[in-house]
Amino acid sequence: MMSGESKFLSKEVIAALITGIFTIIAAFIAAGYFIDNKLDKLPSWELLYSNNEDGEKKAGSKQKLKEAIKNGYDIKVVSSSDSNVAGFVTDVFKLNLVQIRGDVISGQPASSISWWVDPDNPKILKFPEASYLVYTIVDTTGRVQYDKYSMKGEKVAGVGKNMYRTSMEWLGLKPATDK
Repeated sequence: MMSGESKFLSKEVIAALITGIFTIIAAFIAAGYFIDNKLDKLPSWELLYSNNEDGEKKAGSKQKLKEAIKNGYDIKVVSSSDSNVAGFVTDVFKLNLVQIRGDVISGQPASSISWWVDPDNPKILKFPEASYLVYTIVDTTGRVQYDKYSMKGEKVAGVGKNMYRTSMEWLGLKPATDK
């Protein structure tokens, strides 16, 4: 054995270990750079406008919402209201169709299949035995309207109220930045 060599590790093994440690450190530095400099450039939802249940502005700008719609942003609406069965409920609608009619902005999410809140346990949602399709329209006047149709296409009458008012937040999905 030459002087200066370790009894347990050769110079080649020590060099490989040092190289591995520096590689790991460099990877952590690169990951930190990505998180600090790229993560904030990913798409994110931005509050564009919000209204109360009477349609009065709470925050944001209808003009900004209109521009986002015209620029092809995805739009979603968050509404909150009291329910006589489940208590305070928040609904999130990702809109498939959006329309601008003067100062009123309306949207329609995809239709959905009905569900019910279990009256014995309000934290549980269930599909009813006779499910139906629900079509919903929301607008910046604070109105949520929905119609219900059987799976055979017949309008379902007398199943709850079909319009209510609620406060809403209108959000747009900001595109990723390339900077």
